[in-house]
Amino acid sequence: MGLDPDDDSYTAGDACNWCNDALFGGVTPKKVLAVVQDIVKCAGKEAILGDPPNGSFTLTQILPCRWQYVGNGFIITWTLSEFNSSFIIVEGAWTWFNSGVALPCFDVFGNQTNCVGAFVLGSGGFAKLWWGPQIGKLPCA
Repeated sequence: MGLDPDDDSYTAGDACNWCNDALFGGVTPKKVLAVVQDIVKCAGKEAILGDPPNGSFTLTQILPCRWQYVGNGFIITWTLSEFNSSFIIVEGAWTWFNSGVALPCFDVFGNQTNCVGAFVLGSGGFAKLWWGPQIGKLPCA
């Protein structure tokens, strides 16, 4: 799947200078694994769109510090910057998950989206991001 540098299918990505050494051990991954759990649909919005996007998704680097998954009508984006790391899931104009302001170079996110607002579908839940040989192990490195 290209997520572990020890696997022959691994592909390095373009260097994300903000967190390349601290988070990735010097090699920015082309792909990361996102595991999203426990998002629930807001009350009163049961008839809008489908079920919450809980599950495992492989995000592919689209910019040096941005990874994305597009499919099944929703988009998952993980973005790193000098001062922030954010994880967002949107479906059209609707928001399922928004990590809000997170710690720099952080890789486990709580959903800061609550059921307030016309374009919010879900609340609760969390997302874990993994890459390299620590995939599936806690705590994340």
